[in-house]
Amino acid sequence: MGDPVATNILKSNATVWYAPAGEALPDETSVAAGGDWGGNWERIGYTAAPLIWTLTDERAVIEVQEERIALDEYGTRFESMLATELSELTADYLALLMGGTVSTTSAGASQKGYEQLDIDPGFILTKYIIGFEGVRQIADGSNQPLRVFAEKSTFKINGDVEFDSKSDTYTRLPIMLRVLKGTNYALRFQRVTAAAMS
Repeated sequence: MGDPVATNILKSNATVWYAPAGEALPDETSVAAGGDWGGNWERIGYTAAPLIWTLTDERAVIEVQEERIALDEYGTRFESMLATELSELTADYLALLMGGTVSTTSAGASQKGYEQLDIDPGFILTKYIIGFEGVRQIADGSNQPLRVFAEKSTFKINGDVEFDSKSDTYTRLPIMLRVLKGTNYALRFQRVTAAAMS
């Protein structure tokens, strides 16, 4: 593993991106840290809480009476989830979390503009490819991305949405993304370690 290196320490917020399942990943060389991922990737907007990446790895340990140490260990369950709170409350985000189609009406001479979502949650959930990015400065002083992708995932609302005029905060939309088994990978970790040579 080598000696510790200070540039391996990450102190960064994270931006979350999502796209329809099967979308190509952003290129590690041509898509700069903090840049637009292009294609059909959409960025989750402002967040009011840190992004929490939870990894749960449960194991079954094989033990026998005749030995003081375990003979073997098997993976029994793995789970990966992302959670944060959105600062923006829009029909598009509610549709992402609970399904439905957003319709919009433009403002006119005697018509206010508005968006509308009829929420009717179903059993079959839309699957997305998701990714998040943190940014770190490497030894040459350039900012480079650290990205984690999930080939297949779902969104859901993750708690209460508070409307409170007396507190010192504002309305937040708590969300959770669950990683599912993909065709090629469940999770992919990418950390750019050096800038391109030319």
